[in-house]
Amino acid sequence: MEINYNLKQLNRIINDLSVLTGLSMSVLDTDRNTLVSTSSSNDFCSALQKNAVCKKNCHHSDNALLDRCQKSRKLEYHICYAGLCDSAMPIIKNDMLAGYIIMGRIRSPLSPENTSADITQSSKTQKLYLSTPFFEHKKLESLYDLLSHILFDTSIEIKYDTFIDRI
Repeated sequence: MEINYNLKQLNRIINDLSVLTGLSMSVLDTDRNTLVSTSSSNDFCSALQKNAVCKKNCHHSDNALLDRCQKSRKLEYHICYAGLCDSAMPIIKNDMLAGYIIMGRIRSPLSPENTSADITQSSKTQKLYLSTPFFEHKKLESLYDLLSHILFDTSIEIKYDTFIDRI
């Protein structure tokens, strides 16, 4: 089986949606390698990424979310190490896992108003946290629904090598 990604089209779609929504988005392959990612930056996350421990915790948090997403084969949410809401959705095409879409760096009704993480104790960091975009859960679900139709139907193709692979 071979998965073909139209990277040019994926990049255009992801960047346009990021501009419209203000959300950070990435499309990952089945091995969790980034295929396309928005360049939108979150000042709060950028400040945290300068700290090696925070960066490691962030990476661990993303992997835990993707593990849950892979297991459930459906949209998953969680509050990351820094108190922001991240979400991941598997890309399922022809009943096969073809990758993931991960969006995040948002405050949502799930996010604590004041995160208890040590990283937000300074007033400057707290202001950066509170300046992070707020996005309602229902809008996020609608966005993923649209993405599934836009991306999966036209930007990702699964080719089977043999008749046995198809079976």
